[in-house]
Amino acid sequence: MTRAAAALALAAALACAPAPPRPGAGAPAARAGTAASPGSAGAASAAPGDTVRGTVEEAGSEPATVFVLRTPGGRIVRLDGSRAMLGSVAGLEVVARGPRTAAGHLQVVSLSVRAADGLSAVDGQLSRAGSGWVLVTDDGYRLAIARLPDALLGQEGAHVWLAGPPNALPTRFGIVSPP
Repeated sequence: MTRAAAALALAAALACAPAPPRPGAGAPAARAGTAASPGSAGAASAAPGDTVRGTVEEAGSEPATVFVLRTPGGRIVRLDGSRAMLGSVAGLEVVARGPRTAAGHLQVVSLSVRAADGLSAVDGQLSRAGSGWVLVTDDGYRLAIARLPDALLGQEGAHVWLAGPPNALPTRFGIVSPP
């Protein structure tokens, strides 16, 4: 077995194993008042669960690929949820939220994009504001968009992410889920 194949097999095995309990950690806390924006990864208002930050990766061979989240500490967490949504954020640093399954996987009910290629990112629902555009974050903050990329025109209501200078055309952007 090649070194790459062995690493992939190990990653798959770790992704399926439940995470070890953290010292002093009890049951996962409920995220009361968490409201995902319409069109985002989910709209759970008080779903009990976990929050994990890391980079989303697609692992395995077609047609049996899985999505995992690699934390900064190297821990691998298997992600369950919408394949379209998870695929749209592959390679990005996100905060994923949701309950754990019986197998220890994270059932993603919402996520937030935090970075793309080392650039800080912000995400939310794309909305019109007069003659311009704003990004409405999950907590209701309205962030004015100085210049909207042409590819996002006509995507009002979509859950999108933007990375780059705040007063210029974003250098990286994408759609997490369509309107």
